[in-house]
Amino acid sequence: MTVEQSTDASLTPASRYWKAINWPQVRQVVRRLQMRIAKATQAGRHRKAQALQWLLTHSRAAKLLAVHRVTTNVKYFEQRRCFAWRVR
Repeated sequence: MTVEQSTDASLTPASRYWKAINWPQVRQVVRRLQMRIAKATQAGRHRKAQALQWLLTHSRAAKLLAVHRVTTNVKYFEQRRCFAWRVR
């Protein structure tokens, strides 16, 4: 029995997981936390806002969304490409 190994990046388990993420739900979770922080701040509940900020910065949804925004930002990659070209 032989095991075929594929070099195609689209078939890796990590990329399958990345494509399977429900991005609208991730955005909704992050947005909901942001709204709770804003409401707590407006109500003068600064300790609550601080706790929610910690929760937001350590949440998996916020981390996923941050990486997604950077990797799908075409201008970011164009700037990096131009900068790398200037350095060489």
